[in-house]
Amino acid sequence: SPYTYVSLGKPVAPGQFSVDEVNKITNLKK
Repeated sequence: SPYTYVSLGKPVAPGQFSVDEVNKITNLKK
């Protein structure tokens, strides 16, 4: 979806990453 949500469930601007998504990306880079 164009919107991602932080762990607290608050919407952020389109194109930004949620905390969980950032963690997934960093895990993939390891």
